[in-house]
Amino acid sequence: MKSYADTRPMFVSIEGLNGVGKTEVVKSLRDKLGYHWTRVSPCFRGAMEVMKWRDDLDARYLLFLSVVLHTSNRVAATLRCGKSVVVDGYIERTRAYHLGMGASLSVNVDHVLEKPTISILLTCNENERQRRIVARGRPRELWDDLADRSASAILRHYRQCGFPAVDTTDLSTEQVFREVRSILQLRRGVEH
Repeated sequence: MKSYADTRPMFVSIEGLNGVGKTEVVKSLRDKLGYHWTRVSPCFRGAMEVMKWRDDLDARYLLFLSVVLHTSNRVAATLRCGKSVVVDGYIERTRAYHLGMGASLSVNVDHVLEKPTISILLTCNENERQRRIVARGRPRELWDDLADRSASAILRHYRQCGFPAVDTTDLSTEQVFREVRSILQLRRGVEH
């Protein structure tokens, strides 16, 4: 017999630096387990596009916090409908990146955010991560260079969170999915 913990929808946040495989894992959770993938709302894309080329880290941090708050509201609505949700980065990604890159603001919005059931940190060897980023063929932005220079500080913030981690360096997308699924199954067992 299934318990409430077995059927309650989960909110999963896949975290990590650019190029570690977050989006592929999110797609796998959507396609194979039926999770709803909550992405950045189109209403923020214009402002985010403008911020790509503005050298104002604190303003960018506030914009991304607004995006997280809006995402949180959408996640909560989806969970209320009984559907599990996965996001490609959430509040800790916003914090890790902006504080790791040197933002000076201290803003706490945790009390108004939907809390993930679990956040999973994906990591990757730096050379492999850079190879994957180059293979995407996307133009680099001002923030990409700052994030690369700040990768150690960003990763240090992530590690302080104590999230379960999966090193994706030598794993296929399917292998990473299996590792993540195992962590989720373990988490379900802890909820009993």
